[in-house]
Amino acid sequence: MGHAQLKQMADRMIYWSYVHLMVSFFSLIILSCWGLGLSPFTIAGNLIFSPVLYVFLLLATALFFSELLGIPNMALISCIELLNKLWIGCMQLAQPYFCNMLFAKPPLWQLGIMVTAALAILVTHTGAHKKLCFLALLILYSFYYGFPKPAQDRIITIPCNQGEVTVIQHAQTLWLIDPGHIGRTSGAQAFIEHCLLPTIAREFGTNHIDYLILLQPTGFLFKALASCLQRMQITHLYIPYWQGEQPGLKYAYMTLKKVADQQQIPIKRSVKGSLVCTSSATGSLRINQEPQPYKKGTLTVGNLWVSGKVDNNDITIYSAEYTNQIKKNSKNQSECTV
Repeated sequence: MGHAQLKQMADRMIYWSYVHLMVSFFSLIILSCWGLGLSPFTIAGNLIFSPVLYVFLLLATALFFSELLGIPNMALISCIELLNKLWIGCMQLAQPYFCNMLFAKPPLWQLGIMVTAALAILVTHTGAHKKLCFLALLILYSFYYGFPKPAQDRIITIPCNQGEVTVIQHAQTLWLIDPGHIGRTSGAQAFIEHCLLPTIAREFGTNHIDYLILLQPTGFLFKALASCLQRMQITHLYIPYWQGEQPGLKYAYMTLKKVADQQQIPIKRSVKGSLVCTSSATGSLRINQEPQPYKKGTLTVGNLWVSGKVDNNDITIYSAEYTNQIKKNSKNQSECTV
């Protein structure tokens, strides 16, 4: 192989790398806007997936025509099975690293800069070497300046089943507080996968939740959380204690506990008095438990609630059922007074 052929091969490899790096860059922008994770293997996957696909299509085409013509094809079948096993093995090997790179959604002006710069590199008349260098510089800029770092203190609410779930960033910790709205319907898992987690990723650039506080136990919620727990990194999980029976509740909780134990996530079901979890110069957040539980159908539930002050905003969050009972009692007292 001569020097000219080696140079031609190197130029093709550089051009191939540039094209797939550009695809990965646009994938990064789109996924960050959707609140989805980017695997570290995305770039490598873009580089190696096309050749594997070409080989698979070539073998599948040969198998198809061999069947039509009645030609023995056991060797082709063995090759396809071997390729399938190798690809699945690579996927399983990389599984722990999938979707663990999350970025907060960039501001619109930053998105404009990144997309415009990428398109300018794409259409400019220059060699693949220079395009690859410019694109690498653009990716470095995007990582360091394009994707925002979440603020220290921030509160957002996510609408859910005629209520809302609260997400709080405070003192370098992230809190997710569900008053009981997620588990109201059987669509709890779909809400967590397609709305809750993407929103947290888009707003805060992470799937790590330091304090997950569930103020109201339901079977739908426990079942959904057990299915989605592998996509989340949770440090502390708080669930109120309860007494009584509800169809499917105990089984769903035991399923959740099994998954949590596998991931070494401690479940705390009671709090003595008031527990200060985070504190900073701008305020603190507490998990509290009232001495008296409340009734929810056939269950007697421990009354966990969250209070504190974040970014000059007072926080008081009770369970949805307890809040409804308070409103109902206040309404009855008003009617009796009238």
